[in-house]
Amino acid sequence: MTSNQAKKSTSSRIPEIDGLRAIALALVLLYHFKFTFLPAPGGFLGVDIFFVISGFVITRKIWSDLGNSIFRILDFYKSRVVRLFPSFFITLVITAIFASVILLPDELSSFTSSYISSFGLFSNHFFWRNTGYFNPSVDFIPLIHIWSLSVEEQYYLIFPFIMILLFKSRKSPKVALGLLFLTTLFLYLALANRFPAATFYLLPFRIWEFVLGSIIAIIVQKRRNPAIVRNQYREPISLLSFIIILGLNIFYDRVSLYAQYTQLIVVSASGILLLNFSQTNYVNKFLNSRLLQSIGLASYSIYLVHQPVLVLWRQATSGELNNFEKTICLILTLILAIGISIGVENPLRRMYANDAKNPKIPKGFLLSILVSILVGALLTSGAGNFKNYSVEQKRILAFKSTTNNLDYDYGRCFLGSNKTVLDFDPNCLVKASDGKGTLLIGDSHAAMMSLGLKSRIEYFSTISFTGCFALMQSQILPSHCNPIFQHDLEVIQELKPENILIAGNWLNGSFRTKFGEKELLASLTKSVTMIHQKSPTSKIFIVGNSPQWSPDLPSLLVRKNIALKNGEMVFSPDYASMKALDGKIKDSISGKHAYFINLLENLCTTEGLCRAVGIYQGELEPFVFDDSHTTNFGSELLTTIIEKQLNTS
Repeated sequence: MTSNQAKKSTSSRIPEIDGLRAIALALVLLYHFKFTFLPAPGGFLGVDIFFVISGFVITRKIWSDLGNSIFRILDFYKSRVVRLFPSFFITLVITAIFASVILLPDELSSFTSSYISSFGLFSNHFFWRNTGYFNPSVDFIPLIHIWSLSVEEQYYLIFPFIMILLFKSRKSPKVALGLLFLTTLFLYLALANRFPAATFYLLPFRIWEFVLGSIIAIIVQKRRNPAIVRNQYREPISLLSFIIILGLNIFYDRVSLYAQYTQLIVVSASGILLLNFSQTNYVNKFLNSRLLQSIGLASYSIYLVHQPVLVLWRQATSGELNNFEKTICLILTLILAIGISIGVENPLRRMYANDAKNPKIPKGFLLSILVSILVGALLTSGAGNFKNYSVEQKRILAFKSTTNNLDYDYGRCFLGSNKTVLDFDPNCLVKASDGKGTLLIGDSHAAMMSLGLKSRIEYFSTISFTGCFALMQSQILPSHCNPIFQHDLEVIQELKPENILIAGNWLNGSFRTKFGEKELLASLTKSVTMIHQKSPTSKIFIVGNSPQWSPDLPSLLVRKNIALKNGEMVFSPDYASMKALDGKIKDSISGKHAYFINLLENLCTTEGLCRAVGIYQGELEPFVFDDSHTTNFGSELLTTIIEKQLNTS
């Protein structure tokens, strides 16, 4: 086989893969756009399918070229740059231009950091480090989706060398890759509950997905004549795999499996499809349809464009989008992506295929790098922010600053990150000799309430932990929360306080998770019973949801030009969901030795207008400094409501 023949054979396109890319992309789009009429709560698993496909495609190319003695590591990296960078560059620069006009100063600062990290191939590390309880929702981060591209690029940097070593060793690549697959899969499964952010964003916990695609690529290439190798079971198995992929993405929140096992099933089903592409009929016909092929060929550009369009539109309009607005965003996404694909991506691919040494390619690459650096410099210097804000608007936005955020006694009575129960300060607990005393437990929403309560209630104790409800172990909580609740029970048994307050971000921490409100209500009921057994004389109070705003209240006030005015009421888009969940929580604990404290009925109108501004120590403050965590004013206001309930129960 000549060199040209080898290139032709290894670069031959498999149409079914483009069809599968289209399916994976569609799932991701449905997940991010959140159409109420077409939900796909597990659509983020589309990224896992992309990783398997990438492993398959890259290994197929490298292993074949190694076998034909035409593989060159520099040529491989050059082809990756030509394939990935042009659309990536165009998307980032256009996004930066619109971001500088639409985003508020702190949002633009965060965007700038993510922009710079994207060019360093480490955006996944950036988002991992900046994932926390007080960080903005992914619905308001324009470049959050770039993390997956960074993972792929990092994999591309190391994997060719692994392939070269395996090829030169003359040992079975399937065995070596199989061991790598099992090792990294075990690492992921073992740590997923303990370190959910790290195992989601970082390459070491994603390698098994790429490697599965690699193993399948080598198996397929070793078949002498795959078109002849038929098996009557391959067709139904492939159809079943395809149905499983769609089913788990669409009905993700109804499947009682931990997320990592659902992910493993989807990845395995994707691998089965890749393994059987040449030996199935019905699945192939579907994946080869004109619509899926068109979407698959433009999938990279569509993936790049969709999140910036959706987020910037959402930011510009200050809140959640309705289905019509989302449809407009989707149409705009497709128009922009197709324009980039036809005008930039495809011409450069053809240029590289016809003449890999064309001097326009490196010149264009260097020019785009310089433009990217210039844009980054403008953003970093602040020259890229074209908006002017009044003194009052700057004061409102200052509440979002990390230097002004309340820490809720973090590191002492409020813990998180890699802390354990041993890190709680003993002074957080106060035992009353006369059987009095109040104990507050829960997550950061409990911590925010402690600010006001500790100065108003005698013999007040509190311990709280980021992201951990004060509930027994369940599927809505990561595994590291279980020791926290066990410690809560020990404290309850020791103090036997008159009042036990349990607070949490019930809506975001449960209702919007995979397992949802049913798991929350069941866990809450059992936990209340367990707490009552530990301290039968204690009164147990469940504190309901408190108002929240998207993306955060200070930004909303500035964008809607609402001044800080005492008593100002601002509509909370989540009011209806919070009110409904509160009702179910109250019903679930009825007759279970517990009382319910309804915050919303004291803070909001029936139309969803909630108290947003008030006075603390003579100064006007918003109720929360982000989407749901209170300022000093907010904490004092909640304290008044809670204290009244304690005194009347």
